[in-house]
Amino acid sequence: MRKVTVRRFVINREDIQCSNCQEFGHHYFRCSAKEPVCRFCGSAHRTSDHSCTECPKKGTKCGHLTPFCHNCKENGHIASDNKCPIKKTQLTMARAQRKLQSTEKQTITPAAETPTQNNNHDEQMEVDTHTQNE
Repeated sequence: MRKVTVRRFVINREDIQCSNCQEFGHHYFRCSAKEPVCRFCGSAHRTSDHSCTECPKKGTKCGHLTPFCHNCKENGHIASDNKCPIKKTQLTMARAQRKLQSTEKQTITPAAETPTQNNNHDEQMEVDTHTQNE
């Protein structure tokens, strides 16, 4: 009996944000980062392990936190915030790319039909007879 490995199909797009490293363009299934990055504080731990000394619940954003974005390296917002200039750029590029791809799909014309063998043979015979008559 053969062993078969089945992997989940995941599309990589510019607007997908990895929940492991917080970067754009791939899903966490395909992340090659050596260490995870917290979405809230940008530190080297999983977001689910994020903790605050004053809040008992792990993995949640709290009011005591000064958020830090791992992508743009700025304080004031978390890595997945729509205010992040890096995220805005990635989303804009992804929209433009999808628009371009949909335009390309509309402008593709089908290939010309190739003649059948019989038609090609008849054309060849006509050429040969014209050549002999000259």
